[in-house]
Amino acid sequence: YKVAKFAIQYGVGGQTLAPNLGAPLWEADRIIASHKRTYRTYWAWTEAQVERAYQVGYISTSFGWTMAVDQSTNRNTVLNFPQQAACAELLRLTLVLAVERGLGPMLCAPHHDAFYLECAEEDADNVSSTLEACFQDACGVVLSGHVRLRLEVGIVRYPDHYEDEGGKEIWKIVEDFLASRAAKENIEAGNA
Repeated sequence: YKVAKFAIQYGVGGQTLAPNLGAPLWEADRIIASHKRTYRTYWAWTEAQVERAYQVGYISTSFGWTMAVDQSTNRNTVLNFPQQAACAELLRLTLVLAVERGLGPMLCAPHHDAFYLECAEEDADNVSSTLEACFQDACGVVLSGHVRLRLEVGIVRYPDHYEDEGGKEIWKIVEDFLASRAAKENIEAGNA
């Protein structure tokens, strides 16, 4: 469902969706039609955004991030813009609020639609709730209070570390590299 949902919102057709789902074309077409029936309000808004962009020659976000649009601009690019740009604004404002609320020194990295922070273990719950409030406050501004996001907040405590199933292989490479580098430094220090 997640694959279909995102693909449909980005303008995928049945010919592309069917092989990605491992489904026949008729079923992919049925899923797309069902999505458009179920979420009529979303699709009406989306179509209006796309049509307006072609009429005025641009599409922009509430904070003014603008993309030029002409007749050669791919429709799916225009369709994708409001979602991607609003998410970028949401993350940017969340980061600003996090820094303003004292979380700046704890910020380690952004990752797609998340932030990683490092703090003292006894501060983890407070830091987590502060960051969550930053996301919700930013959401209220960027989406004009019309939507409240569901967030997944997680705290990873030492000696555990964050793990992403898709990143286990590269993490193992990094760990092995760091271990061999530390061993080399220990050997060199012993010879000095």
